[in-house]
Formats: sequence, C-alpha cells, structure tokens
Amino acid sequence: MHQQHIENNNKRYPYSNGSGSPVIFFIPDGIKTKGSPGLLPFLGSMRRQGIKIDIVLKPEDIFQKLQRTPESVVALSAQEKNIHHIAETACEVRRKFPTSWIVVGGPLVEYYKDELLKIGIDIIITGEADIVFPLVLKALPKKRPFQPGFTIEFITHLADAVKGYARLDKGSFATSRVYLQSMWEKIYIIEGRFLPSEKELQDLWMYPWDIYRSGEWTTLNLHTQRGCTWNRCSFCTSPKVPMRRLAPVQVIDVIDQALNEPVQIIAFSDDTFLQNTIWTTKVLEGLKTMNLRGRIDLFTQVRVSEELESFLPLFADAGFAKLEIGVETLIPYRAKQLDKCINGEEYCRLARHLVIKMAQVGIIPQLNIILSDPESTPESIGEEIRRLCELVDYTHRITGVAPTFNFNLTIQPSRGSRISRQYPYTFKQGGELSIPNEFILSDEIALILTKIVKKTESISRFAASFELLEVIIDCLESFLSDRNNTIKSLSDDMLLSRQYCMRVRKRFESQFKQFILQRINNPVSSLLPVEENCQLPPEILSIKDWLSGYHAGVDLFSNIVQGITDSK
Repeated sequence: MHQQHIENNNKRYPYSNGSGSPVIFFIPDGIKTKGSPGLLPFLGSMRRQGIKIDIVLKPEDIFQKLQRTPESVVALSAQEKNIHHIAETACEVRRKFPTSWIVVGGPLVEYYKDELLKIGIDIIITGEADIVFPLVLKALPKKRPFQPGFTIEFITHLADAVKGYARLDKGSFATSRVYLQSMWEKIYIIEGRFLPSEKELQDLWMYPWDIYRSGEWTTLNLHTQRGCTWNRCSFCTSPKVPMRRLAPVQVIDVIDQALNEPVQIIAFSDDTFLQNTIWTTKVLEGLKTMNLRGRIDLFTQVRVSEELESFLPLFADAGFAKLEIGVETLIPYRAKQLDKCINGEEYCRLARHLVIKMAQVGIIPQLNIILSDPESTPESIGEEIRRLCELVDYTHRITGVAPTFNFNLTIQPSRGSRISRQYPYTFKQGGELSIPNEFILSDEIALILTKIVKKTESISRFAASFELLEVIIDCLESFLSDRNNTIKSLSDDMLLSRQYCMRVRKRFESQFKQFILQRINNPVSSLLPVEENCQLPPEILSIKDWLSGYHAGVDLFSNIVQGITDSK
C-alpha cells in the first residue's frame, strides 16, 4: 500500500525527489565498535523501497561526499548518548552546504526536539521510520530552497505525502503561518502515528551484507522483535508499541547467511528475547538444527521470569554460550523500587535460581546490575556487592562457571523512561546538564561512584568483569578508610566480599593449572588450536569469558558524575 502511495506522489508532484538524489546516511561511532549497528536492516528496507543510500561512518566523509553532491539529503541517526555529536555535525553541514537537506531520526530523538529547534535541521522523524522516511525522501524537492523557513505550499505537500502514515506535529504546523515563514531554519517535525505492521516489516526485510563488510565489524547485532511485552521497569526507555516480529524462517535465514560472512558473534538486540513462547520455540528449534556451537557465538538478553527456566536447555542446544539477564539488583526492596516485581524477596530468589540454572546447562550468565539509585546509601551498595560476590562464589563452586557483569553505576536520567517523565531534567544556559533533585545523589554516593569511575579509567574495555567487581570493592574499602572504618555493616560486607572473591580466584588458578598440565602432557594435540581438539568444558569457557568487556555505561556515567560533583 505504501509503495503505491509513493508512486502516486511522484505522479502528483513532478518536482519531488523521487529516488534520484543521493542520501548520505551517517552512522555515528560506527567505526569505534566491533558490533554492527542495529539499524542496518532499516537501510536494507530502504533499498527494497528504491531508495539509494550512501553510508558514511565518519563526519569528515559526509563533507567529502557533499563536495561532489551538495544538494544531497543528509540523514543523521541520533541516540541519547550521541545527540550532542549529531547536533554539532548538523550545524556544520548547514553552515557549509546550505542547499542540502538534513533529516534526523532515532531512538528518543523526540525528547530533544526543543533543544534542536535552532540548529538548522529540516525534518525530525520520530518513532519508527521504515515507511515514513521513504515517503519524506520522495516528497523533497531536489534543491532545498535557501530561504527563511519553508512555504506553506511545501508544508502542505509534505503533510499530504505522509498522510495515513504520519502527521506533521501540530506545534510546528497548525500555528501561525507568519511565524512559520519568519523562522530561519525552523524544524518541521514528522511524528510517526501508524507503525509498520508485522507483515510490512517482514516484507521489507533485507540485510545489507555489503554495508556490514565495509564496517569491518565482527559482531552482528540483530533486532528481530520490536517492542516489549513487559514494559514496566521505571528506568526503561523502550516505547509502548505493539509487539511485532520477523518470521522465524527469516531469522534462521539471515543467520545461515552470516555463516559465510566475517561474523564471530551474533547478538539478538531485542529488548528481551523470550516474549512470545511460540515464536521463541520456533527460532531456537531452527537454530538447534544448524549445529552452531563452536562455529559462531550466539548472545541475547532475557529478563527474570518463571518461563525462562524451561527454555534454558533449548537455549543451550541452539548454541547460546551466554545470556544477558536483566537482574538489576539482588536486594529485595530495590527490586520493588525499580518496578522489577511485586514481591522483592521472590524476585531475588528467582534471579539467583536462574543464574545457577544457566550455568548448569553450560550458559554463562551475564548480569545487568544498577549499582545505585538516588535512595542508595554506602551500606546498600556494600550489600549489593556482597550479594553479587556470594552468588559468583556459589555458582562457580557448584557449576565451574563464573557469572559476568554489566554495571550501570546508577540510574541514568534517560529521557523517555517513566522516572524521567516524572522528574524531567533540563539543560542550563550553555548546555550544562541540570539534574532534578530526585536524581541528585548524596555526597557520599557521588564520592564512591567518582572513585569507581577514576579507578576504571585504567582498565581496558576488554578487562575481566570479575576484575571490575574487585575494583569496586577497592573503592568501597577506600571510602571506608576515609571514614575511619566507622560504617560497620559496610566493613563486614567488604570483608565477606573479599573472601568470596579469593575463593573464586583460587579455583580459577587451580582449573587453569590443570588445563595447562593437560596440554603439556599431550604435545601432539597442543600443536593444534584448542577448538579443533575438544569441546571446552564450562570452567575453561568461563576463564575465556573472564576477558569480556565491562559495560560502556561506566564511561558514559563519568560525565553525569562530573556534572553532579561540579554542582556541589
């Protein structure tokens, strides 16, 4: 239906862009990670709709291409962590190439439209743009008018072009026409109201492997489901949209293609993988027939839920070596504060149980942990670490597998989350972040987190997450020393945490020595790669996984901590 809409628009508006003008699509930070951007299938769907896309990974490449085609459409994909970078790039594009079109979209971009009003962007597309973006591109004149604002005729044309799939924001369109025409570089916001259906997503699906190869990525990030059926965590930014999925056969097909590409890891980047048990069963059964273990690593994220346990053997048979589980906390009252559950005691019991069950089937559990929140105390952080260390020790002792971690040092005030809608933050004059009182941490917590940030700056992104756990213990002990060890419960928790960690380290060393002795006593096989000789046991896999990267949130949070400490 939308393809016919595009064709009708081309006939009605002969001056429209059609598919002739180049689109320069900027993927920020695309060359800084090993994982491919999750929006690559979106670019594949653009091709299916006849849109010519030119991908760039560095800002300087945008300007090189604009030198040759200055009237291109520059599409910028924004996320909260790079919104400042995107704004700077847009300003430079507008300054140097005033006849180019600038279109911005991406997760949470709607929450920044007020800050973006004056930087020269032509159109912001909020929501899902699979269908809306091509309609906008088809409607744009090949040459952007170099004049203050746009004419009412053009705005009406644009509104008509996306009719049925989006609408122009009333705050920009249905106000004074004089105001619109007098504003220089006024943003016209297109807000997605009609999400792509499941069938439309499946019909448009195509993975652009040539783009993947050009980025030299080794991890394939796949979004196979849109939406989250849980959608209740207070800190989560996932929008409440209808759940839609690729067909299981499409998921299996793209993974089969990946076996012939430079892919080492496939990460399902869905909000949570186990949402529809029928779909999940079909996908996992399909993966099981492919015998992927040892050929490629599979990874995804799940949440603490009763149904997860029954699926763990199937996850293992399908080839998943690791599952990221959104535990967030092991303290019952904090679990309730974060809206993870109704019964905090039952939630934490189930979380511990699932971690152990994962390890028992040979899957490494990777726990997402939010270390603190505005109500935290040094004692609660100490209790969180002690509970984590205890779980690591117990799991490793009975299974030989040590859980790994992703740490968010505190709740980040991300726009779009329920807690940020309740307590919105703003920017002071000059762009400095202004955090609401409800997010301001106490002096003691800010000091502890600042110590952790500074201490982890020297740790490689591929450092052991277990090492990061010990660094946090170091920082808490340093804080205790500054307070002359006057917080007894924290002191006791740190003593226990050290004991748990020492037990794990001793077992690691013993297992590693046994492994080395086995290799020495078998000199012929030791000449061959380990993977070609045997299936690595879980304890050796855990040592291998020990060298996993710690969470990027540690780096991102340093800016927020700095803002807090500077304002005190």
